[in-house]
Amino acid sequence: MAARKAQPPNTLPTPSADRLDSWKEIAAYLKRDERTVRRWEREGLPVHRHAHKKQASVFAYREEIDVWWNNGRKRLELTERPVNRKRLIEWLFAAVVATGVLAFGGIKLSDLRHVRWARDQALPEIARLVDQGKIVGGFRVAREAERYIPNDPLLLRLLRSFTVPVSVQTTPPGADIYIRAYSMGDKDWLFLGRSPLENIRVPWANLGLRIEKPGFGTLEAASFVIPNTNLNFTLDVVGSSPPGMVRVPGGHFQLRSAAPVELGDYWLDQYEATNQQFKHFMENGGYQNHANWTHEFVKEGRRLSWKEAMAEFRDPTGRTAPSTWELESYPDGQADFPVGGVSWYEAAAYCESEGKSLPTVYHWYKAAGLGIPSDILRFSNFDGKGPTRIGTHQGLGPYGTYDMAGNVKEWTWNESGSKRYILGGAWNEPRYMFATEDARLPFDRSATLGFRCAKYNSPPASLLTQPIDTLNRDYTREKPVPDSVFSFYKGLYSYDRTTLDPRVESVDDSPEYFRTEKVSFRAAYGNDRVIAYLFLPRRARPPFSTVIYFPGIHVFYEKSSENLSPDFLEFAVRSGRAVLYPISHLSG
Repeated sequence: MAARKAQPPNTLPTPSADRLDSWKEIAAYLKRDERTVRRWEREGLPVHRHAHKKQASVFAYREEIDVWWNNGRKRLELTERPVNRKRLIEWLFAAVVATGVLAFGGIKLSDLRHVRWARDQALPEIARLVDQGKIVGGFRVAREAERYIPNDPLLLRLLRSFTVPVSVQTTPPGADIYIRAYSMGDKDWLFLGRSPLENIRVPWANLGLRIEKPGFGTLEAASFVIPNTNLNFTLDVVGSSPPGMVRVPGGHFQLRSAAPVELGDYWLDQYEATNQQFKHFMENGGYQNHANWTHEFVKEGRRLSWKEAMAEFRDPTGRTAPSTWELESYPDGQADFPVGGVSWYEAAAYCESEGKSLPTVYHWYKAAGLGIPSDILRFSNFDGKGPTRIGTHQGLGPYGTYDMAGNVKEWTWNESGSKRYILGGAWNEPRYMFATEDARLPFDRSATLGFRCAKYNSPPASLLTQPIDTLNRDYTREKPVPDSVFSFYKGLYSYDRTTLDPRVESVDDSPEYFRTEKVSFRAAYGNDRVIAYLFLPRRARPPFSTVIYFPGIHVFYEKSSENLSPDFLEFAVRSGRAVLYPISHLSG
């Protein structure tokens, strides 16, 4: 299901009124014979050849020809008058030898090949890449073409179709700014410029950014670019920032329907706390040091003593350790995996031992960057197979954090009744849990529960640490609309009941537990057809009990519907049920 993106033209922009579609039309426009204008092509006349057509099939744009004519008027006037051919050749040769340039337009001889490449190859390639959703790839080619045809009207028109102006400032200034497609990981960086950058055009897409300046720590970030965005970054002198943490700028922040709050600048662990780090906490007496345990133990409404609370924190062998360990040790080879199976109290004690604290819900969501879910969900661990080594997945947050979506859920500070919020979703949960808050009892030690720590430059305001009843709109308190209004809304969903006319478009028999049929049927609107995938169990007989699956919002950001894999699919078909997965109209 293809992500929604800025729509480029299918070919180069070609308004019929602006295009001349043959040598004859070009010659008539210039009021010259065809032989003359064909010769002028060697002198820079901007003509283009149709792809996959015969060599003589050309077209040109009036706008380009006008620019060329005006810039080379003297040259054209010279060719219109009878001249001494020998003297003209001698004059041109002398000019080339003396200056290394053609008389027309001051273009270097060595650049003519690049100009032709930019017009005849780069422009179609840019349109093709953007049409395929490879927006940053198209931008890369456009930047190269700009070196040779910076004012070309077609290039400028193409750039406006898939780029937007942004400004980038850094403190201090003078930092080198690089960008890449969010999906490319740590490679294919493209130099954008040196800060400050004002109104520079960048691809309208999710981007990864890298900011470098000698003597300062390299900063990585991600951003969904919108027009006129102002990006501001603070660089820290090497060695001055807390190890393993990233700076998150404060400011005005509003989370859904909650009241807006003001946040100061703060630091957040770049990665989730690992097994190895938690082992170090244990080996340094983390469980025994009362100074780490600053919160009252409450379970099921009853206060627990220190001894009673410590008895809760056992591994399956009865040792004091996370619930996923055995004999006080994490599984072999998983030193750099996120620690899981820890309660809220253990997570808070670990952060306290490091001079940090669990982030509030507001600080966690600010750093997570819910504005870029389209790609962070695709590149985070929701695989359903288990936790992975930190940083393995390239789900990068807007301020340089990793794995805030998926892998393990992360405890936060705030209470919700008798529970504590835990955010981000886990490897065995649906992707939409990244943006859906959850709350668990603070003694819950499920295998998917982990954490990361925050460090504040000054204590957060009390408003930020208070209990939060809900972060969503409470519809039970809303006043119902009148029946007449409800009837109107209901009418928006009415449709003509016609025959479905079902068809099987293709079949895939390769999966072990099910057969996949790509089917289509008539839509209730226009003459369209709805595409759906039908997963039929192999070890059951029809008629099947069928589950119709409607996915979460992430469906609009998937790149293709060819390789669907709903999280529950295998379980459903192995239980003997069929699954129907309709493809949404705005996805693909």
